Parts: sequence; C-alpha cells; structure tokens
Amino acid sequence: MKKTITLLLLVMYSSSQAEWHRGEAQEVFGPETSERTACMAAENKAILNVLRQTVGESVSASQFQMCNEMGEEVCQMLMSSSTYTEGLITGFRIRNTEVSGSGMRTCSVSVDVNITKDFGNTDIGFDPEVRMSKTQLKDGEDLRIIVRPNQPTFLTLFYFSPYLERHEQVQLFYQTNKMITEKIELPDPSKVFYVTFPKVKVNGDIAGEMVIAVATKKPISFRKVFSFSEFNQRLQEIPKSERRVIKIPYFIWAQDNSHKLQ
Repeated sequence: MKKTITLLLLVMYSSSQAEWHRGEAQEVFGPETSERTACMAAENKAILNVLRQTVGESVSASQFQMCNEMGEEVCQMLMSSSTYTEGLITGFRIRNTEVSGSGMRTCSVSVDVNITKDFGNTDIGFDPEVRMSKTQLKDGEDLRIIVRPNQPTFLTLFYFSPYLERHEQVQLFYQTNKMITEKIELPDPSKVFYVTFPKVKVNGDIAGEMVIAVATKKPISFRKVFSFSEFNQRLQEIPKSERRVIKIPYFIWAQDNSHKLQ
C-alpha cells in the first residue's frame, strides 16, 4: 500500500515594501483526516494562492519511496516540493474558517497575508553547504547536521513543525558565536539532537518537518521561539548579502499506533 505526503516549503526572502493581500481556499476531507489538519492545509493553500497572485513562483519537486519495517503498510511514496517566491510573509491573520458537510466535509478558509517584495542583492559567493546526514528518521532517533562552509560562517539552526501552535512553529535548537571555517558535524559529542513524532493526532504513521539553517557572516542573536511570520520579520533585519537560509525537509516515522486518529 502506498500513500503520498506532500511537504510544502514556502521559501521566501526580504525587502522593505509590504502589502496586505486576501486569499481563500478549500480543503475537502473525510473521516480519516482531522478537522485541524484539513483546515491547516486550506490555510496553506490560501497563502500559496496569495503568493502566486502577487509575486509569482517557480516550483521544483522530488519524490522518493520509503519502506517502513515497523508497520503493516509496506511502503509510502513521499514527495517534497519547494515553492520559491520573490516575497516574504511578514504578517498573517485568519479572517474566517468554516467547516461544512457530513461524511466528506469541506474546510473553507479566508486569510489576509502581509507580503514584502524582494529587491535586495544576494552575495552568490557566500554559499555554505548545510545538510542532514539522514532525512528519514524514526521517532526518538538522533538528528545530525553536516556543515561545509565555502567562506567563514556563523550558523544558527531551527526546526519548523506545522503540527505546533502557530505562534511556536519555528524553534531554535542550535546557536553558537564560534565561526565555522571547515567541515564539521553537529552536534558535538557532548550534545544530542533528536526528533520526536508530533503529539497531535496525525493521519498516518509519518510526519513531515523541516530544519532551517541560517548562515551569516556575523554572529546574530535569535530568540528561541517564533511564529513563521515573526521568523521572516527577524530574517528581514539581516542584510540579504550577509546571510544564506537553507531549508531541509525531513520525515519522522511513528514508533506505535497511539498517535492515529480514532
């Protein structure tokens, strides 16, 4: 049996001109999907509709198959798609959410999105490589990051989880004022990074999250928790020529069936 999971990454950058735009979208769902999950999907569709209408986009996607030896379902087909825009979401508010129907239901969402268009210049020579040693992990498994800088760089690592409350979806898990000048693997032996399956009810036994690596030419201090729009606002304060943002999707397998929808 195969399932397809799409992890949508809105990869957005900064400038100084912001405008509010309205968007709407719907998500049709059945009893196997929670109302919260469906409405979050409708919110993401509405945001993407606004971005398409205001700043355009280009989309790239990769697909791979992963097999789970822990459950009855043999394999799942996973797709990671990235949407690159010329705008930065610096504000978001839900105008209205309505769920209708029975059996197959529909969540309709109307949102306002504050978008800042990008006119800055990137230093294309500042391009550190940041990647995960594995992007397919089990609940509780260690997460390791490999960094290979092409210039001296300072690094801060966050993870983004769409399953958390909106005000805490971006969380810092690594920050140092030590400059990186050669290839390293994080964390060092005295620390551990590990992934956990979301505590909310999830449709299926796999969840998608994302590591966000912020590489900068100077040490930058960040607070520990952000909403996604607050995080983008903070990035906007760093000159585009002095930073590089790398976003890495990863997938987490559940260890048991306790998370599943009833």
